[in-house]
Amino acid sequence: LPRRPASGRLCLRLAGDGERVGQDPGAGERQHHVAVRRERDRRFGRVAGLGLAETYTPSLRPDDPDPKAWKLAEPISIEFATLRTRLLPSLVDAARRNLELGSEDIALFEVARIYLPDGDLPEEHTHVAGIVEGGWHRAKGLVEALYAALKAETLFGRTTDDLLHPGKAASVGAGIVGELHPAALEGVWGVFELDLAGLLEAANEDVRYQDVI
Repeated sequence: LPRRPASGRLCLRLAGDGERVGQDPGAGERQHHVAVRRERDRRFGRVAGLGLAETYTPSLRPDDPDPKAWKLAEPISIEFATLRTRLLPSLVDAARRNLELGSEDIALFEVARIYLPDGDLPEEHTHVAGIVEGGWHRAKGLVEALYAALKAETLFGRTTDDLLHPGKAASVGAGIVGELHPAALEGVWGVFELDLAGLLEAANEDVRYQDVI
């Protein structure tokens, strides 16, 4: 599957979701990303600039935290056998590769589709996720900035998640935020993953354009 490298400091753009999948998402991956970005632009415009480097990762993975995740009957390789249900595992892998290359001050985000098991076909949702060096407080600040751009109230609650550090994990209306479990990656990392439809539902008014400085 083709991938594009991180492309500098970009602004996040929000999109809708709720679509269902009818074909192998591995086909035309690059063209798919372009089409999704154009649709995000048309429908919602630019709502938040978070100062992270945008990255693209394949929708197919060797495995997934959800044992019910969809598996392809005839994958092109075992590395691309399972439709992901979350973005964070892919972002952790991307951060690890950056570390191995000697990068510093790593801060990545991705806006992409995930695929939830649902009957005969998986249900497609668009998520935004991020990983940053610096731990819980930095990730929490990024989530607060996203909600502020939507003029929405941020309500954090205690939660647990296999990917997050025990005691440093929180739920928020559209997803989760916390500190990455130390066994997942060397260093101290903050992470978040949010459902874009949930973010838009939290907005108190129709947001067309707003930068977060």
